[in-house]
Amino acid sequence: MLSDLRKFAEVLCGAKQAILDLPEIRNLGPEPLAPEFTFLNFERLFTRKGGTLKRVLMDPTFIAGIDNLYSDEVLYVADCTP
Repeated sequence: MLSDLRKFAEVLCGAKQAILDLPEIRNLGPEPLAPEFTFLNFERLFTRKGGTLKRVLMDPTFIAGIDNLYSDEVLYVADCTP
């Protein structure tokens, strides 16, 4: 079951490798909840990225899965509200 009140979800069906090879999947940034995503790896991402912090956090090629709501939460916890 998929419940998507805001209409942002997309369901992909097909061969696993074909889906993983799609540009919108292949170009995703690192998964922030993965064990290998350490603070050092997070810090290294910023050495090659410019722009406002909120916009950078919301870029799915920078870090996967941080949308507007989560970026606000991250900035609030870090006391970096725009």
